Amino acid sequence: MLFIFPVEDEGIFILPEKKIITLNSIRVKNNMLEINNIFLWEHLLGSLFLSGVRDVGIEVKGTGLPFLDGSGALYHTLLMENSERDGNFPMYRGRKILQINHGAGGISIIKTGSFRINYFIYYPGAWRGYAGFVPGEEKKIVKARTFGYFSWALPSHIIKKGKVSGGLIYGEGFNSNEAAEHKILDLSALLLFLPLFNFNYTFIMGGHLLQLATIKKLSTLLKKQRKDKG
Repeated sequence: MLFIFPVEDEGIFILPEKKIITLNSIRVKNNMLEINNIFLWEHLLGSLFLSGVRDVGIEVKGTGLPFLDGSGALYHTLLMENSERDGNFPMYRGRKILQINHGAGGISIIKTGSFRINYFIYYPGAWRGYAGFVPGEEKKIVKARTFGYFSWALPSHIIKKGKVSGGLIYGEGFNSNEAAEHKILDLSALLLFLPLFNFNYTFIMGGHLLQLATIKKLSTLLKKQRKDKG
């Protein structure tokens, strides 16, 4: 069971401990984001970012958040119906171009005065997909379902007793562009903790591990730039 409480200028924290969620508190385990021994945060946190909601307390009764249909659509709908947004997003004031590579993937960021995400995914010998996002297209991203190969040893939230309980399974009719859209939802969960918005953001390949490692590198770089500027 999941409860979300509005708060004022508090950030995002887990109840009842009131433990602030930061990038350093996020782990990847069993292909899911884990915080405080609770799993499957990516769809909720991504929906918070895309809905413009920043200050909430979250209480989870159990070891994981609801999987729902493998997307963040319901979260987004509920957040939009029950929150007020001021539309004021923090801006990136640093250098014009940043580029970070990590493993097989990477991020390039160009300061443009507007916000955009480009996401490319490519699995050799299998499929490739692309998705883009600009503000106003939130519904497209939050509806995108999680995905994987049926043969993956994924947790039971995707495959139960040999049957697909939610998400996209690779095979006939597989929508690789929806898969890329879902990776933007996953990425948004981490962008929630990164204070920059007016940039063109291109992400090449990568799952949760690559996303988390790269966003942490970017966060460190931004902190260094702010310190150097004094």
